[in-house]
Amino acid sequence: MIGIEDVKAQAWFNPVGSGISIDNPEGSGFMLTGDSPDEFISEIPVGDAPTGIAFDSVNGQMYVTNQADDTVHVIDTATNEVIGEIPVGDAPTGIAHDPVNGQMYVTNQHDDTVHIIITCLPPPPDDGVPECAAEF
Repeated sequence: MIGIEDVKAQAWFNPVGSGISIDNPEGSGFMLTGDSPDEFISEIPVGDAPTGIAFDSVNGQMYVTNQADDTVHVIDTATNEVIGEIPVGDAPTGIAHDPVNGQMYVTNQHDDTVHIIITCLPPPPDDGVPECAAEF
């Protein structure tokens, strides 16, 4: 196990539940802690060199960019399990969530592109409930 204090990575706080998520760019794990970084919960295996994290609060999913294998892993935060793997461009590093339009924007360092992942479709005007993607 990698000590949390030794990981130089992005961290993300879950405002809905509790806990802090930390990526691990020197390996292939994604760590979850409790309410403080000193409380280790688990390590979720994802792709090689995870470098970016973004949370979609609409569907409760965490998106992790994996720079070395050109993918984004999708984690269900209710179960802490990987539920999808999405191929993107060369060396994805950054990721940002647009909750209004239900999209993740992934920057790909080596091919100078941005991939757009649709996480939820905008709500229809009649019922105001977004339609979230369930399959990848």
